[in-house]
Amino acid sequence: METNQNKMPIVAVVAVLILIIVGGTFIYSKLAVAPSKENPVDNTPSYASKCGLTIENVAANGEVEFPLTLTGTVNNPEGADCSWIMFEGQAGVATLHYQTKDGWSLPVDTQPIPVENWMSTSTAFSVTLDFDNSIEQLPSGYEFKVIFTEDDPSGEQTPDTLGLPVTLK
Repeated sequence: METNQNKMPIVAVVAVLILIIVGGTFIYSKLAVAPSKENPVDNTPSYASKCGLTIENVAANGEVEFPLTLTGTVNNPEGADCSWIMFEGQAGVATLHYQTKDGWSLPVDTQPIPVENWMSTSTAFSVTLDFDNSIEQLPSGYEFKVIFTEDDPSGEQTPDTLGLPVTLK
């Protein structure tokens, strides 16, 4: 015949397990990160963005063909903590690099990033970069990176950069 003393350790273990499960569920729900462009929980593309410069038509690690036209916006609302500098009709330069065994190549194409209205706080841009793969003959899936570097007309600051990794289609 079982006594109440024999059931006490089992009840205590079950109670502790219930507390751990409930507490863990509560902590997980508080620490879980909501879905966003930067943290998708599904297969939503993650677009590159930094200090007001956003690439809208190519997702990070997206497959691309050349010539590659990248479009986006520069949006520097009043009071922003940081803003992408535009000067005399452009928002810096875009350079194209590919992965080598020693790191990244020298720029294989460099183009200015022309903006529609550089005096506006929000404006669109489009830049086209090209790569002739008949010379290198890189296979599909090969890694490239587009580096956007903002203008620094004063020469007094370190210009912001935004890297967009892409792969060859």
